Amino acid sequence: MQFLDPIQILSLFINAIILYGYQRHYHSSLLSSKNITIYLFTVIFGILSVVYTLGLHLVFRSTGLTEDIFNIAFFYSAFTEEFVKSLIILLILWVNKVTDVLYDGIFYGIILGGIYGFIENILYVNSLPFWAMMLRTITSSPLHLLNGGIMGYFSMKFFFTEENYKYKFLMQGFFLCYITHAIYNFAGLMGDWFLIVLPLILIHNFILVEFLCVFARSSLPKFTLDLIDLSILEYQLIRRYTKYELWLYNSQKVENNKVSPFQKVTFRKKIFITLVLFISVGFIVIYLFYPELRKYLFQEILVYEYISIFIIYPFIIAVTILFAGLLNPDFFNKQVLQVPLISFLDANTKEYSETAVIFYLTLYGFYVSLENPEKFLGEVNLNFTIGKKEFNNIKGHAIWTNDYKGEIGNAKSPFSVSGALVLFDGYPFYLVLYWNWTRWTTRFRNLLKSIVSI
Repeated sequence: MQFLDPIQILSLFINAIILYGYQRHYHSSLLSSKNITIYLFTVIFGILSVVYTLGLHLVFRSTGLTEDIFNIAFFYSAFTEEFVKSLIILLILWVNKVTDVLYDGIFYGIILGGIYGFIENILYVNSLPFWAMMLRTITSSPLHLLNGGIMGYFSMKFFFTEENYKYKFLMQGFFLCYITHAIYNFAGLMGDWFLIVLPLILIHNFILVEFLCVFARSSLPKFTLDLIDLSILEYQLIRRYTKYELWLYNSQKVENNKVSPFQKVTFRKKIFITLVLFISVGFIVIYLFYPELRKYLFQEILVYEYISIFIIYPFIIAVTILFAGLLNPDFFNKQVLQVPLISFLDANTKEYSETAVIFYLTLYGFYVSLENPEKFLGEVNLNFTIGKKEFNNIKGHAIWTNDYKGEIGNAKSPFSVSGALVLFDGYPFYLVLYWNWTRWTTRFRNLLKSIVSI
């Protein structure tokens, strides 16, 4: 009797390649915890997390919750799996004191998710037909990997923050992982054309993880933030302001040349993209003109399994790589995204007042450049002008000030612009909602104008 049949061997091989590839991609010199012990600890708990999930499954069954498609997708599978993985990621980071660099959370989350997906696919390999198992193998493993990275990032933000609002990071990370996993499950269980959704979810999560990696790589370590007495959210507010301030300064000094939305694609990428597209087009030709050949080569495969595995999946990969190399980031940074929505602020205390420009608002607060920030420590009355609309008598208080009065163009750190970090006393929902609406409509107009001017 064979210990492993060919389907199991192929599934394990594909899973191992996926796990190795993602691990290599996300391994970074920024990792502060390059410790084989922590790595093995993560692998062991990745295996145990599958066991804990099965236990949670039994708890759900004991409640009498019906096992229809919706409940299986959203509760029995997505909720139990993401809930267990979230707790395990928190445990790994806390026990091993991996709480200094944001990127560490992404890396170890990816390892945990990868091991989880690896073990889970082994359990499913004998219960699914061959092609259904292949579709699951190439989609569920990356889903667990990427969701692990997302949850790891937000878990590190939780450890970076001392204030009570730190728990929102755990909720935010869990919700992002849960909702994509639930949609993935629902589409997989429904079958037919719903299977086309699976690759799209992976592309969405991959883009999200890449974005989180960029922010994690550019963030200060926790011990540095502790030295300057700032949380990660407060640091983000200051860095946002400084980025926009420098953009305005440089835009006045440098000639405003047109920036192309496209850039050259390397020859290596062109070859890879052409190869992947050729494979996708080849399977389209077989599907449309040689149905008998398809049935002979891929026996017992369902139509939408064929389309998802051999047409949609490689096509999306090719298009993603093409746009990653084709679109010019400077075009969006300089002409669309980094162009700030300039709003005005009248800040005053009982004894002093200043008028200033603000670029970025959150429900939590904002950073503003001030000539004499030391005079604003304590309670501040805030009056905003956004476009043609005014928001008056909003209360806040400055918790951190920087008195540096140097030239903006000579700024060498995110804290070189004189100003104050102001927190709202309440949550001005209407103010921030209106500001976001105005900001995104402005960006959309900037994009249209830039495209027309090409």
